[in-house]
Amino acid sequence: MNNNTMGKIQVVLFDMFNTLANNSTEFWSAEFDKLVNQYNISVNAEEFWNIWREGDKKFSHSRIIADSDFISYLDGWTNSFEYALTQTGDKGNAGAMAQDCIDDLGKRPLFDETDSVLKALSQNYTIGIASNADNSFLHPVIERIKINLAVVVSSEDVQSYKPMPDIFEESLIGNLIDSSLVLEDDDVTAINFNDNQPDENACSFLKNRFKNIDLAMLNYNAAGPYPS
Repeated sequence: MNNNTMGKIQVVLFDMFNTLANNSTEFWSAEFDKLVNQYNISVNAEEFWNIWREGDKKFSHSRIIADSDFISYLDGWTNSFEYALTQTGDKGNAGAMAQDCIDDLGKRPLFDETDSVLKALSQNYTIGIASNADNSFLHPVIERIKINLAVVVSSEDVQSYKPMPDIFEESLIGNLIDSSLVLEDDDVTAINFNDNQPDENACSFLKNRFKNIDLAMLNYNAAGPYPS
């Protein structure tokens, strides 16, 4: 990447797990050790994890099918545990197992260099997070990041997974406008820019995304704090 390219960058979006936070296999091994002991699973932890991952592959594949119904990690992993329990012939609470994994993910530590790298980059760029994650395990890790993040968008927020474009589009809207409310009813689209003053770039982006905008409520300098 040359200096000319770097000079054009305004926003840097990070994934969370195994980018800013450590999600190595050691954590998963420990989690499955605990589950196998807790539920008296008939196979060892490594075998049970490998069987579970077969079910998880089906979930992973479903996430990148265009126009498919959104499935959260909690629901997807519940299905994966149901698959694993069926394969081993064991009894267990698949939903509780999935929730245990969710809770454990929320405790993942940041890499040692995460804080210093984000602090250094934030001097010149807007920093955000765009991550395939349920909010229940993403936000506890976000809370441990020391810098102010301009935007945090999860797959759960947009009901879509990367590499689908929705999460990136939502991240860009957050950077351009800070916050906005879009209301869509049949063929009518209304946008409330809250207390923001969108620039030409932001308005152009929204026009391209929503095509026909019937009503746009903009901020103006008046006595009240709300736009009209």
